[in-house]
Amino acid sequence: MLGDKKDELPGEKPARPGHGRKKREEFGAAKTVSVSHPELKPGQLCPCGCGFKLYRLKKSKIFRHFVGQVPIQVTFYELEQLRSNGCDSVFSAPLPEGVGPEHYDPSAVSLIALSKYGMGLPFYRQAALFACLGTPIAVATQYELVAEAAERIRPAYEQFVDLAAQGELAHYDDTSMKCSSSIENPRTFGPGSSAPGSSRSTPTTASRWSSRAATMAERTWAGFSRNGLRISLRCSA
Repeated sequence: MLGDKKDELPGEKPARPGHGRKKREEFGAAKTVSVSHPELKPGQLCPCGCGFKLYRLKKSKIFRHFVGQVPIQVTFYELEQLRSNGCDSVFSAPLPEGVGPEHYDPSAVSLIALSKYGMGLPFYRQAALFACLGTPIAVATQYELVAEAAERIRPAYEQFVDLAAQGELAHYDDTSMKCSSSIENPRTFGPGSSAPGSSRSTPTTASRWSSRAATMAERTWAGFSRNGLRISLRCSA
């Protein structure tokens, strides 16, 4: 007998969960296009000659089509200009609605920032990728765009920092591994864990930092220690 597991050969490792086809709900950015039959319609006689009519099924047949495209697309708008023969005044056509006045749309700036700070793709690598795909964006330009956008969301950032300061325990690590010890008391921290010496559950804050996080972290959390906030610092060099 082969055991309780069906269709499993001796020595074959069982398939790990989560490696099948992705569900349709997971494709949040996907487009849905309804396609009708070009020749047949509900109510018509079946073309096979059985004499019965066709009806529409509730479940449609799904075909997934993946298309590659440039992460950031550039469009050149050639605005018509008219000049007067008398006064030499120049009149330019206006930009289409929803375009400009900034050259870089917020969606493009968000993509650059997400690739840099969310996915760990440096500006110089993004510049190489964009240039390879026909959309050259210099490293300095990327930095200026992200720096300017960061100032616009600074109030939200400061609000998050203020909320984090209300907790009694904060820990962060620049890797994906769990913190196994703190500076003050060796123990494992996790969501909903208790502060050392406390019996009740306290809010925790976890963040990912770069290799230069130690200096920045000390500046960010310096004022929190006065409020009794315990800090667990684990940053690799």
